[in-house]
Amino acid sequence: MTQEDERLRALADQIAETRIIRDARKVDVAKYADFPDAHLLRSPEAFRDDIIELFESPGCRGDLAPWPRFKEKLQFRPHETTAWVGYSASFKTTLLMELMTSLACRKIRVAIASLEMPAKITLVQAIRQASAIPSPSVGTIDYALAVLAKGMVIYDVTGSVKPRMLIAVMNYCALELGIKHFMLDNLSAFLSVDNDKSGMTQQFIGDAISVARTTGMHVHMVAHCKKPEHSDESRIPNRHDLIGTSMVTNLVDNVNIIWRDRNKEEDPGAGSGKGDIVVKVDKQKHWGFEGMIPMWRHAQVARFTDEQLSGVSPFLPKKASDENT
Repeated sequence: MTQEDERLRALADQIAETRIIRDARKVDVAKYADFPDAHLLRSPEAFRDDIIELFESPGCRGDLAPWPRFKEKLQFRPHETTAWVGYSASFKTTLLMELMTSLACRKIRVAIASLEMPAKITLVQAIRQASAIPSPSVGTIDYALAVLAKGMVIYDVTGSVKPRMLIAVMNYCALELGIKHFMLDNLSAFLSVDNDKSGMTQQFIGDAISVARTTGMHVHMVAHCKKPEHSDESRIPNRHDLIGTSMVTNLVDNVNIIWRDRNKEEDPGAGSGKGDIVVKVDKQKHWGFEGMIPMWRHAQVARFTDEQLSGVSPFLPKKASDENT
């Protein structure tokens, strides 16, 4: 064999060693014996019914928010994650709690992890929102709690929580309690906003996305924007204004920016004309709408409407005794 033949043979062996499909005699079968996700390797035909349904009935295809204008623009689909982002005190938590309360009153099971607010305060807000009454009677409080108990679970922890514990809680809620929506308020309560520790944030967000993907539960996470220059909050922020690493908004499926019109509060004649707050759908990976939805605040009951002159109605279903009167 000539020197050139030897070189070509060595090159052929090298190519064979780097191919994706290898010689079956060289495959280490034992290495794949405990492959836990083998059931996820599926034929395209396994998705036939889902695909036909998507073609025949295209749409936003998620749980509805309580605001009519959201129906064709923003719904909350299974298996997805949403970041709710805004400046401090921009009503992110209030708006998201209204969404969770409305879902719970429709018997769509939700879990609330509000790490900076005691559970009793969270529930005071939920009862106001559910009843649409600023100071409900004891009877209304009891009825609201009975309704919420069928659709809402509270993670009664404030302060620091280990990220892996929260992931475990999410999995438990989805797999054991049948929770469809998990609200986490907020990321800065347990994750460092230091970019030098962005790996921790990326790990948590990746794990939360994995929970959503595998269980079907929608995970909602609240995050803060950076304080604007000269404390000027007249500019509506975007997903790139998040405090710390951009991994959060890069990885999640959806990003909703909540912007509060403080100029209007200080001088009603100087407002933007866009509502008391604006929900800016800044990213929606699996539906086409991105844009702004103005909303108006009903402070006494911690509720919002998407029409300026609309009033608010209770989320609570009517009691049987009320229907018979």
